[in-house]
Amino acid sequence: PAAIGAGIMQINLLADVIIAARLLPEGSVTWLFWADRLAQLPLGVIGIAVGTVLLPSISRLLAAGDAAGATAQQNRSIEFSMLITLPAATALAMIAHPLVATLFERGAFIAVDTHATATALVAYAFGLPAYVIQKTLTPAYFARGDTKTPVIFASVSLVVNLILNLILIQWFAHVGLAIATAISAWLNIALLYAGLVRRGHFSVDTHTLK
Repeated sequence: PAAIGAGIMQINLLADVIIAARLLPEGSVTWLFWADRLAQLPLGVIGIAVGTVLLPSISRLLAAGDAAGATAQQNRSIEFSMLITLPAATALAMIAHPLVATLFERGAFIAVDTHATATALVAYAFGLPAYVIQKTLTPAYFARGDTKTPVIFASVSLVVNLILNLILIQWFAHVGLAIATAISAWLNIALLYAGLVRRGHFSVDTHTLK
């Protein structure tokens, strides 16, 4: 359950690849793959690291009865991760085309492939902050022994992603798949945050909002 709840992005991306392979023109899977590889870099460096450190940290605080300390830890984690992720996402969106061209445009990878990959990267960049925030919210459930709720929210996100995939590919082709993944990631964040707030387990403090 923890793997499903924390890895919904990877599940959504797998769904994107399957749909691209079956319903979209040749090359779509490659464009999505390379755009995803670039978007995964800041996620792996920041989001995974923060989530890995945060879970044992807030688990110890909750075991000691310090719920306020656990909330503070989560807020500081969001601050730190967004301090790096927001500029990274902005940069990926703004320099997507020259970045893809510099890294991949050679041999069979031509200018058309560069443009297609770059547009998908812009869409993935929009969802990058959500992917990272998820890594700071799910530990609050896991630390309390709740692995079921993130799976429920992940399942809702997956269904929405699949529906949006089938709708958006009609207008945006492979980019529609990336847009759907980004939107479903923000939906998952909204559900995770609302669940924590409703239970009184977390709230974003004014320092984080600033």
